[in-house]
Amino acid sequence: MKLGGAFVVLAGTLVLSGPAGAQDDPANLLFVTNGAGADFQWSFGERWIDVEGEGGGDAQPYCGRLINGTDGAFNYFASMVFEPNIEWEEACTWSFSLAYSDRGFVMDPYESWSNDLTTVRQIYVPQDSDFTRWVDRMTNGSDQDEEVTVQYGGSVTDWRAIVVFDTSSGDDEVDSDDNWLVADDEDEDGGMPAVAVIWQSEEAENKATQVSLDNWGGFTATFEVTVPGDQSVALVLFAVQSETREGAADLAGELTALGGAGTDELDEDIEWLVNFVPTAPGAPRVRMNGPYVVDEGGETVVHATAEDPEGDEMTYSWDLDGDEIFGDLEDTLDAPVSAANVDGPAGIRLGLRVTDELDNESIRHVTVRVDNVPPTIESTPGTEATTDELYSYQIVASDFATDTLSYSIDEGPPGMTVSNSGLVQWTPAPDGRGPDVPCVFVVTDDDGGEAEQEVTISMSGAPTLDVGGPYSVAEGGEVVLSPTAEDPEGDPITWAWDLDGDGVFDDSREDSVTWSAAGIDGPAEGFQVRVAITDGVYEVAAAIPVDVRNVGPQFMSQPPDVAVVDREWVYAVEAVDPGGDAFTLEFDEDEIPAGMTMDEDGNGNGNGNGNGRTFRWTPNAADLEVGQHDFVITARDEDNGRETQDAIITVRENSPPPLPEIAFPTGDEAVRTTSPTVILENVDDPDGDPVQYFIEVDYDLCFCTPEKQASGALPEGDLVTQWSLLPLNVDPAAVPAGHTDWYIRRWASDGLSSSDPPGLSLFSYQAPDVEQPDDDEEARDKAGCACRTGGAHGPNGAWLLAGVAIFGAILSRRRRRR
Repeated sequence: MKLGGAFVVLAGTLVLSGPAGAQDDPANLLFVTNGAGADFQWSFGERWIDVEGEGGGDAQPYCGRLINGTDGAFNYFASMVFEPNIEWEEACTWSFSLAYSDRGFVMDPYESWSNDLTTVRQIYVPQDSDFTRWVDRMTNGSDQDEEVTVQYGGSVTDWRAIVVFDTSSGDDEVDSDDNWLVADDEDEDGGMPAVAVIWQSEEAENKATQVSLDNWGGFTATFEVTVPGDQSVALVLFAVQSETREGAADLAGELTALGGAGTDELDEDIEWLVNFVPTAPGAPRVRMNGPYVVDEGGETVVHATAEDPEGDEMTYSWDLDGDEIFGDLEDTLDAPVSAANVDGPAGIRLGLRVTDELDNESIRHVTVRVDNVPPTIESTPGTEATTDELYSYQIVASDFATDTLSYSIDEGPPGMTVSNSGLVQWTPAPDGRGPDVPCVFVVTDDDGGEAEQEVTISMSGAPTLDVGGPYSVAEGGEVVLSPTAEDPEGDPITWAWDLDGDGVFDDSREDSVTWSAAGIDGPAEGFQVRVAITDGVYEVAAAIPVDVRNVGPQFMSQPPDVAVVDREWVYAVEAVDPGGDAFTLEFDEDEIPAGMTMDEDGNGNGNGNGNGRTFRWTPNAADLEVGQHDFVITARDEDNGRETQDAIITVRENSPPPLPEIAFPTGDEAVRTTSPTVILENVDDPDGDPVQYFIEVDYDLCFCTPEKQASGALPEGDLVTQWSLLPLNVDPAAVPAGHTDWYIRRWASDGLSSSDPPGLSLFSYQAPDVEQPDDDEEARDKAGCACRTGGAHGPNGAWLLAGVAIFGAILSRRRRRR
């Protein structure tokens, strides 16, 4: 992460060393205390994030921020980022939280991506003071040393122009040799207060490698730190505000030496400091070697260590009661601590003063944490209960600090109670509970410590009933209810059901039943099916809850999967909703083919119920090139139940229907009626299109004489398709002369194309009293006409020439009549 003019802010909080005078509720992320200057305030709060632009946004926690109640000091100060190995990482997260303790507000531990380095920040503001202190403790959880680059940053103003007026080296140039700086705006008597930043002491073992302050208040200080394996390292940073530049410089010099209140509440963190020297030159170096924890009523020993740089003899004096008066214990580095009379959680603060022969002294403090000890339950509960008989149990418990105890039931059957004195009572009802009833009794002291006691009570008396479940069924569906029952005494159990909700248990005597949700519109809760069992002595009834789920409408139709160029593709949607809900049909207009529409049926149906909706589309040559179209139809009911159907349509050219075979007259035998019925075999269209049939009859192959008869479009019959002719002119003596030989032309059509070529056949009329021709006479083949040329719907020149050529040979000779 590259660092620029803005910095990520690590969690900022404050803790008060004096009496209440600040907002110290961490829930609102805003803490305020007055400084020594009458108008000064130190505040920690949330950062305003402009997430919507133009001033709109949300106040979101950004690891806390330090602001100033006066004019423009330390806005968003101070950030901390570090580089464990490869890239810069924020030492804070969006999900941080702040915990309040005697030592102040402390950030949750933040683990770097290496998972070995953990950072914790404590921010401290003494009441009625002019400084804030940040302590960042980094702990290495591995056994290998960790090299860390840490950079502090932020604005010491509200990004206004400022000038450096003083540094620890006495000039107005800031660099890594300095330990502190003082800055202010040009207006010494007004505007922002004078500010100071202190980042190290003169004799520190680890000093900054880079320090800068730009003209707009942007501050950075970089440290290269080694965190030894399984150890900790702490860095400290101070921010000062003062009414005068001289006052800021004086306080900066004092804090550089960790004087005044600089080490208040620092406790064990002082032992890990690397950018400050925690003792004055020549003074003994003291470590308290904490942390220390003891249970209330217990004992421990604080083992301090001390070392004098010059090897002088040292004397030791302890403050064991936290009154800042030393002398409670002398001449030892081991201080016994007793929590015999301490009610935890609490802290016992000890001070140690170590003085060498030259009267150089070091004072260190440590707080021993006293943990609360939960109560102890000394009684044993009974483990058996009987229906309609009182179960009683007196809880007996003790607590070390004689805290006030309270009693509760964390788990137990309905009707079980516990009094303020810990008396548990319960009269089991014949409700089917058992055979084992788990219970958990809780005893709590007034410090939040609690003890639990678990017991399982065995039931006798009434039969036990486990209804099973949970049961769920789709609207309109069925569900099997299978409860189980057991009698403690082994008596037979009789079952009875009320399935229709009429309050009468007369619908079934089985131990398992099927319940129907027909006619119920889901989602619906609260349906209860009642069951009753008896062992002959006790009767147990129970209500079995059933959840009726909503399901989406169900499609009952399927879209045609083939569409023919220039023929209308039609899909009338049929769907039902199991719960009877009204529903709508939806589709993505960007998915359907161009030109496809969805309309209502001819009766106007479709509004609100989905049925009656019809998709219509006539594909063209461009659709043929695409080849396939697919889209999704969604049926959605009023409860937002959905079901989808995929429509996948393949576009192809139309295929003509096959030629229908003629069933009568075939030409094999003479026709003896002048009004014969022409019968055609039905055909199957390759595309599944509906087929119409066409028949023409004439005595001339041209099918153009006045005697021509044409059927027009004939609808397909059930098994065959037939057409009856008008009386034919078969009398040769008539005027005009009649004919006995007639031609039949036939074809089928699907509306786009027809059988090609049409079929052609010949039949002859013979009066009923005319003799049949002899076998040895020249015969005319009346069944051999199978000419199949010509246009789709009628004769043309090619068909006529072919027909004349064929029939000329056939008609060259005629049989003699008998």
